[in-house]
Amino acid sequence: MDHNLCGFNDVPLPANHFMGLVSFIYSTIGGFKLLTTDVLCEKLSMSPENQSPHKRSSVKVTLIITVLAVAFGVNGGIYNIPVANNLRPFLIEHINESRPMHWLTSGNKSLNAATLFGFVVSSFTAGSAIGTLLSPTLAECLGRRPSLLISATLNIFGSFICFFYLHIFELIFIGRLLIGMSYGLGLPLASAFIVEISPLNRRGQLNGFMQTASGVGDTLGMVVTIPGLLGSVNLSPYALSLTIISSISHFVVMCFAHESPRFLILKRNRLERAIKALKYYQS
Repeated sequence: MDHNLCGFNDVPLPANHFMGLVSFIYSTIGGFKLLTTDVLCEKLSMSPENQSPHKRSSVKVTLIITVLAVAFGVNGGIYNIPVANNLRPFLIEHINESRPMHWLTSGNKSLNAATLFGFVVSSFTAGSAIGTLLSPTLAECLGRRPSLLISATLNIFGSFICFFYLHIFELIFIGRLLIGMSYGLGLPLASAFIVEISPLNRRGQLNGFMQTASGVGDTLGMVVTIPGLLGSVNLSPYALSLTIISSISHFVVMCFAHESPRFLILKRNRLERAIKALKYYQS
């Protein structure tokens, strides 16, 4: 396919595809961990009532809220891919207008607007690759919940930094790098966490919210950047920072949530806390 027809001839496609592949592989590895959680729920089935299909069919509100917050707070971050691509003409316009004002663009003719836009796009995928590399270590050392809190915090700071890029253009690289790290760190963790806190007969259903959040985020990233909404130079900071809303919701919910029961038993050997967490999520 001729990439010139798509308008992405100036974007470093090989680098983006490689980093995207790394992110996909690590997120897939995180999904395989879900197969081991059946053992935990069998150990924690303390009473005959828990084995009843009728009892196990109910889903607590706290579980639904946690799943939605995690899914949209993490997987909704895919929004940041189409939003940057669709803002391409406005970002390039701003780069050309502000070239003499900033240290990276002033006096450096080799860094043209198209090249700098490529860096804007690639900074997210570079951060995602870094985040996925850190995800397994943080998940095992700190736990699922603290690691997801870190992911939400990175997105909040990254979105906040991106909001001021019109004043200092270089901030967009830092902001999108942090947002990418948040996405890469949270993606494997979110899928594992949702399944580990869900009842046996609801795991597939609740984990499906991850794909729902991905579809919503991808669609939203294309819709909000049309010229009638946030598709302009002056409104582009709002488009680039919009995921701060879902990240704040994600952070607040995780502050009140409990750690994964599976992690508490298999990694921390804390049965009482695991039972308390199960009651919080599954009654």
